[in-house]
Amino acid sequence: LKVCVGLISYSTDVHVEVDPCCENSICRIIDQFSDRRRLVYRDGSTNTNGALKVARQMLQGPASFKKVALLITDGYSNFGGSPINFAREMREQDGIQIVALGVTNDINRRELKGLSGHDVVTKIDQFDEFHELANLLLQANKLASNQNFNFMCHRDKTVYKDTCERVMTEEQKSQCVWGEWSNCIRKEDKCQETRSCRLNGIDIIKEKADCECPPCPAGQEKVAGSNACVMCPPGTYIPDGSEVCLMCPEGRVSSSGATRCFKEYDVVDGSGQSVVGAGEGVLLYKAGTVCDDYFTDLAAAALCRKMGRPYSEASFRNGILDWALQGKMEITMDDVSCASEVWSECTFSESNDCRHHEDVIITCRGETKTFTSDPVVVTKKITEASPPSPESY
Repeated sequence: LKVCVGLISYSTDVHVEVDPCCENSICRIIDQFSDRRRLVYRDGSTNTNGALKVARQMLQGPASFKKVALLITDGYSNFGGSPINFAREMREQDGIQIVALGVTNDINRRELKGLSGHDVVTKIDQFDEFHELANLLLQANKLASNQNFNFMCHRDKTVYKDTCERVMTEEQKSQCVWGEWSNCIRKEDKCQETRSCRLNGIDIIKEKADCECPPCPAGQEKVAGSNACVMCPPGTYIPDGSEVCLMCPEGRVSSSGATRCFKEYDVVDGSGQSVVGAGEGVLLYKAGTVCDDYFTDLAAAALCRKMGRPYSEASFRNGILDWALQGKMEITMDDVSCASEVWSECTFSESNDCRHHEDVIITCRGETKTFTSDPVVVTKKITEASPPSPESY
């Protein structure tokens, strides 16, 4: 079903939902208003006359084209003047057929007849989806005798286009009003700004121009010799004011696209500062909190030992030490299970099903023993979860 379909909604103001110059099929138009989005209800008056003026502009084209305006209304226009005379001009001067569908039980039959130019009024009590209306139209045009609308759309393999170029006359171009240039937008390695010229509420001309690229987004650096931006790799960061990724200082780590580096494991107080020596604080992993699932005092000892803190009498509890601190963090570790106080013999997950009231509050105390093995290698049960934006503590 290849037709050029546009869509207008209106109350006091008129809104072009879909411009017909893209020549999208009606199947692709309907797709845009199914699961992805719905038409927005806008409170206000009923400006049918204004809507017809925009529709007439949208329906400009060769005389050989069949032009149809399907108007869905109760027929009670109360803003912008009576639409009947303008509808007659559309029919007689432009050859536009107007199909006026009356909705709701209380309709203004006189206005609907004046809009369509017919003595018969088509009335629909209710319909919830565009598919129902489309089937009605197909049946009215004897296009659905042996196949319904869904079957026809299943065979339609076209792709929806949301941008297009409109062919306009010089007179129309001279009447449109140019808007302001947009912000400079980066798309891959190009930066452009756009502006539109509007006529009767429709963007009839769009211009693009190269522009000076804005700074790369946070956590990204500019590619040498190009305007493209790439994420800083793990182990690096890009501070404010810098244009290149920098290596994290010794003893600090970062995730991809970091703006700061952080300690991989840490214990912090309610202000976010690292707890020095023995003491209680929020246990952090990659700048996020740790969930208490399967967590034990043995796990507390293993982590305190891993951080070089006192650990022989390590313990933990769960809960909130400071909501202002914990509430803005991600939970980055869960299901910690330790067979000994050596961290390399522990397992954990980087995904979770927890809330912050399950955060581990750890206390590192007791003796600090030395050990010869380097407990760095850790078995991770799940590693696909991404850590949050890093913070420095």
